[in-house]
Amino acid sequence: MRELKVEQFVKDRQIAKFECYRDGVFYYNVPICLDGMFFDYYTFQIPIEDTKGGTFVAETPALNLMRWIRKSIENKTMIPLK
Repeated sequence: MRELKVEQFVKDRQIAKFECYRDGVFYYNVPICLDGMFFDYYTFQIPIEDTKGGTFVAETPALNLMRWIRKSIENKTMIPLK
């Protein structure tokens, strides 16, 4: 498995797309970018208790969700989509 870095998910203005909400967690999909090319998509989680009244829309620049992308990479909970 390749080493993931937050910059790969935000540097080329990738769009994160809402996948679903389940058991107190939002799930978003975002593409990874390597050498200017989009390759795989990954899913990351946003716990509802961590949103504190924020507005979460169906599609948003991944940069807006960088906090949770970083947490997911650090916690090794970033899920590759097949």
